[in-house]
Amino acid sequence: MRQILYKTQIIRDSMAAASSVVLLLLPVLTLANIEVDITASDEASQQNLLISGANEAIISDLEVQTFQLTEENLKKSVENYFGHKPDDVFLKSPTPWGDLYVTYKWKQVNRLLKPLGAKILSVEFKPFLVLSQSFNNTSSKPSLFKAHLTQNVENTISSSWEKYSEISDSQDIKYGFDIKAMGVSGKATFYLYSKWGERFLKFQTVTVGSQSGLDISLQPGQSAIAELIATRGVMKIQINYAASLTGIVAVNFADLYKGHHFWSLDVNKMLTAGGLNKTVLSSELIDFAFYVKSRVDLRDLDTNETLASVPLMVFNQF
Repeated sequence: MRQILYKTQIIRDSMAAASSVVLLLLPVLTLANIEVDITASDEASQQNLLISGANEAIISDLEVQTFQLTEENLKKSVENYFGHKPDDVFLKSPTPWGDLYVTYKWKQVNRLLKPLGAKILSVEFKPFLVLSQSFNNTSSKPSLFKAHLTQNVENTISSSWEKYSEISDSQDIKYGFDIKAMGVSGKATFYLYSKWGERFLKFQTVTVGSQSGLDISLQPGQSAIAELIATRGVMKIQINYAASLTGIVAVNFADLYKGHHFWSLDVNKMLTAGGLNKTVLSSELIDFAFYVKSRVDLRDLDTNETLASVPLMVFNQF
């Protein structure tokens, strides 16, 4: 069955700081579960964060405890709501009497997990030395040297969670990562899957430097050092989630109550009547470290003068 979910898009205020975002809730018709799409870039206008979807499943025994929907609490909630204590309460199939949920087409109590919102906390860039190579022209004539400066490095993605209650394993959350930068060559989009509350650490190998090598011309007696420098960005992201309940609490009164044995009561009304929490909150923190460009700086070893600076690419290996 198709259902209306909500997509949360991050729109940046171009005049605000990197952590300033505006959330737009856009209705989207979808069959997908939760998806997180992250675009990293060395240009602030290209940085983006998009979350969509939801995950719904019949309430588990673990979630019954999380929402404190024990039989005793449920009966007390019904009594608070109706003024009369029931003999039996149910959250899901099966039930006696031919299964009330099937007979009356009542919706079993479901746990609904959806993202509330997300924001880019910060994006920082730092160049650092990857490797170096020295050259010394000991001849009496100008000489040409070939510098082969290339190195495999890793983009990394890590996820951690802040949660105060547990829910059962949801279906996979799909994460999409894209890098948009002039200094990145090849396909720069990749995906991974994880579950709510599950920490992960993933690596993606990329190559920085020159694949064909660089020509370096030195005068007699001149020495130089070629340094491969790569610029690495770190994007920090926070995604907030809410777990809530939907569906019907099936109630039985052994003696007729207002002319009926069986009653259907909205689970959220029962949570309210019992003074129980209707929402379980959690937050996911994602660190995405990625390379956007590299260069080779050539310096004279005696004078420390920069002889040349050559921009290079970051090559993806997938």
